[in-house]
Amino acid sequence: TDAAATHCQHGLGLYANDQLPAQLSAVFGHISIFRRLFNPLNLTDSVSPQADPCPTPVGEMCTVAEARQALDAVMARGARLVRLAPGNWDGDDSYSIQDARTEQFHVCRALSLWWQGFVALRRRLSSTSSVLESDAAELRLLETRWLASDVLARSCLAGNEALLDEYLDHFRRIVELAEQERAARSASGMRPPSFSFDMGYLPFLYIVSLRCRQLRLRIRALVLLKALSCSRETIWDACIAYATAKRVVEFEHGLSLDEERMRSASNPYPDKHLPYDAQRIVRFDLADEASLEADSEGRALVRRRICFHSSGPDGVVVGPSWEYTTMRL
Repeated sequence: TDAAATHCQHGLGLYANDQLPAQLSAVFGHISIFRRLFNPLNLTDSVSPQADPCPTPVGEMCTVAEARQALDAVMARGARLVRLAPGNWDGDDSYSIQDARTEQFHVCRALSLWWQGFVALRRRLSSTSSVLESDAAELRLLETRWLASDVLARSCLAGNEALLDEYLDHFRRIVELAEQERAARSASGMRPPSFSFDMGYLPFLYIVSLRCRQLRLRIRALVLLKALSCSRETIWDACIAYATAKRVVEFEHGLSLDEERMRSASNPYPDKHLPYDAQRIVRFDLADEASLEADSEGRALVRRRICFHSSGPDGVVVGPSWEYTTMRL
């Protein structure tokens, strides 16, 4: 991850060249989201050389490509906001909670403005005689990205897991859009590639699996994550994301998930009580060490050590609690 982040930082150095063609500028804007999620925090970096301190989408978005590029800029800023949240500062104490709240206000405003422009763009496109399936797929993904970004931006400073229940409609809509995407791919016979340079549905279904507190919705997100994801989407690894999110759900709800039953419509898991704050996993770390094994049918499995941190009664992080998690290759 560190090497990939450093490589992205080099690319973003090229991004400072405002003579880049528009197509390459869009690519580097997308990369900046990853860099701000995984690289050490640096508030002096701007989202792009043209961005003001609080970039906001203004004007009419005429194409899907313009909508995507505008959202990339806001999501990069939102990723920085998430890193400003308490517990994510990586030991940097030079920024106060007030700094973070000011940043939150601007990010949420930018997301709201983008959504207004996106709704107008989608309305214009739907009024035409036909919408290309590629555009329809991109519109679904853009809405998914906005929904997840909106949840994280508005909740990341709260320190109260119950607040996430206010965004249950956002989580439901992400899952609905992913189900629409799965149906469209099934109808066309399309299968996800093994690698994608772009973020697809993986990180956003992962967010639903981790942050939503409703069991059935989390399970639906897990099933879709496995069905729709490339093996790797930029730095996101589908096997790791699925295995860790599944274990978090099991831990928080006090059960063991059977994959066949997870996919069953006739025998779904009942929605149990919502996990309390003290039951929630607030952070986990995956150790580098791994061992390769095989299941009873000879399929390859990897065992990785994972460290869970939960929230104590007073919001104090409790842990670490180490265990092994099995991941199917």
